[in-house]
Amino acid sequence: MILWIAALAFADPARETWVPLGGAAGDGGLGPRGAVIRHRPVIDGIPVDVARAVWLDAAGRVRGVYDRPLPAADRIGSPIPPEEARDRASRMGPGVPRARISWQDEGGVLRRVWTVEVGPRVVRLDAVSGGVLSVDELTGADVPLARAYVHNPVIDPDPAEVALPLAVDALSDDRVEARNCLDLGEIRTVELDSGSWDFHVCTPVLVERPADGDYLFDPVPYPGDGGRDEDAFAAPHVYWNVHEGLAWFDGLGWAPSAEFLDPRLVVTVNQRDTDLSTIESSSDPDAALIGFDNAYSTGGYLDGDEEWVLPELVFGQGTEVDFGYDADVVHHELGHYIVRSLGGPSRSGPGPYGPSVRANSLNEGFADYFSSAIHGDPALGEYVALERGAIRDLAGSDTCDDLLGESHYDGLPFVQPLWQLRETLTEPDRAILDAAVLDSLPLLGTGPDFADAAAVIEDLVAERLGPATADLLVGEWESRGIYDCPPVVEAAAGAGAFRRFTLLPGSYDGSVAGEIPGYLQFRTDVPEGGARLTLTFLQLEYLGLDPYGIEEPMPLEIIGRSGLQLTWERVDAGTETAAVDWVSDGAPVGLADRVGTPEPLASDPAYAVHSYAASWDVREAGSYVFQLANSHPRPATAYELVLAVVPGVPPAAVQGIYRGGSGCQTADRGAALAPLLALLIALGSSRRAAS
Repeated sequence: MILWIAALAFADPARETWVPLGGAAGDGGLGPRGAVIRHRPVIDGIPVDVARAVWLDAAGRVRGVYDRPLPAADRIGSPIPPEEARDRASRMGPGVPRARISWQDEGGVLRRVWTVEVGPRVVRLDAVSGGVLSVDELTGADVPLARAYVHNPVIDPDPAEVALPLAVDALSDDRVEARNCLDLGEIRTVELDSGSWDFHVCTPVLVERPADGDYLFDPVPYPGDGGRDEDAFAAPHVYWNVHEGLAWFDGLGWAPSAEFLDPRLVVTVNQRDTDLSTIESSSDPDAALIGFDNAYSTGGYLDGDEEWVLPELVFGQGTEVDFGYDADVVHHELGHYIVRSLGGPSRSGPGPYGPSVRANSLNEGFADYFSSAIHGDPALGEYVALERGAIRDLAGSDTCDDLLGESHYDGLPFVQPLWQLRETLTEPDRAILDAAVLDSLPLLGTGPDFADAAAVIEDLVAERLGPATADLLVGEWESRGIYDCPPVVEAAAGAGAFRRFTLLPGSYDGSVAGEIPGYLQFRTDVPEGGARLTLTFLQLEYLGLDPYGIEEPMPLEIIGRSGLQLTWERVDAGTETAAVDWVSDGAPVGLADRVGTPEPLASDPAYAVHSYAASWDVREAGSYVFQLANSHPRPATAYELVLAVVPGVPPAAVQGIYRGGSGCQTADRGAALAPLLALLIALGSSRRAAS
């Protein structure tokens, strides 16, 4: 098969498209009846709308080559920019203009032509003069119209009118199906260790075409009661934006892997949560639901019964905003779907620092990159971020010193250099870079580290954009430390919170013996004569029902040693009640326990803020590293971590157990800590982040 392809001597493999015949592609890209290879020539970086077609039979043999000579190309003049082409086409009628440039045969001469789809029409413009060559209406089809935001309610003053040519009977076609999660009073009974629970939930319903034929609904970007809002605008808006995103990926040559059995995508909007305030509110079918402040991507795998679970994107109707209204969020979640469809980064295995979020961080980073590339904007989620301005920004300067132990943010040091490089490229070269990032996913597999991903993308960029361009990217990665990026951060004494938050996995009901370390280690210096160290942080507790037994925060262990890092190994626990155990070269130095009186969270009184503190003594000067660890089934989040280092060690301190001669000593845990509520003003919105 490879010999046949080599014999064709295609000049630009990036413009080569395989079309399997008779069914899904198998090994080598062949369908049951073979395949067609379409090759589009490229002139001056612009594709030609004439494809050479090669027919292969089921054995991969060339059975025919269908080609015709290209006319001469008229290279005189420079094309008008895409924004001018879109502006000219918009004069032909309402709609969101989408423009692409190509060489087209015009009277026996290849000319550069802007093809602009705007509403239910296609406008072709001479790319040099800007003159209109033709306007084609999508006649013969009953094309419904809808309103949608191209970006979000913050950037777009009003939604645009768009065409939905595939939504003739409903928001459903062979690629996408949209559902609105309506409150129909459904009660779902769930059996848990804590007993049998009845939960009032919303019901996903296929969105049918309105009686008047169009989905021209008005948006409600800031509803007064998010729990009761199930407006009709969200579904056609998300449906249209998902198709726009799929078209963008199609343009890069995306095709799901053979293991991704059915790529048909379900999108659900207006997702809301059960109100767990009381037994009555959680189980009453007439009670209001509460807003769901998030969005996520799921499905796309075989379950335990070998049944295919369709991929799904879910968008919450939040307490203040609708996550489906922000196209940045829509395309971020679509990015997760694309990564999964190609078997890309998704699962972080254990490492020498303990549990890892590295592959998950790449997954989040790639989803951010694709969303920003689609919109041409490094800021993500200006609408859902509310007062924060954006949920993340790819134009930032994050390094490995800024890790949080949380996947959404820990991917920034890796993808920000990709965006920085993209900004320096021409439009055709940006598409080449985007395709290189896309093509890296199946090469990376599910569990790569930053260095693995950098090596693959470097090779692809060097091949397609040249070694000099790859060197620029590598240099920026090196400056941010991604090739040796330990999850160890500096905890400078007296500098306030050294981390706004960090995460710890749970021990998951006994599958882990003892404690499981968190995702982040922190290092500090102890002066001559030793010091007393005090770590303080906050945890949140939901004050409503707790059917899963996960809401009450628990004390957290502190493991430490002298040196620059703690090293962990995951071993077989050797017991009937636990599968694995985590063993480190450090030792326990204290238990951060609850101190003071809990206070209500200022931004959401449904949560209480608990203060935690631990103190321990270190006799010897030097560098020390510490790590929080969790011995409880529930995961934990520690907020506003502050480390105080007070020189001098009380003479009555008792020598602690500490491998490696660290000189650490345990001390009283009851140090008083005033609640840090002033630092938690933004925490109410910290839960609003696209997954």
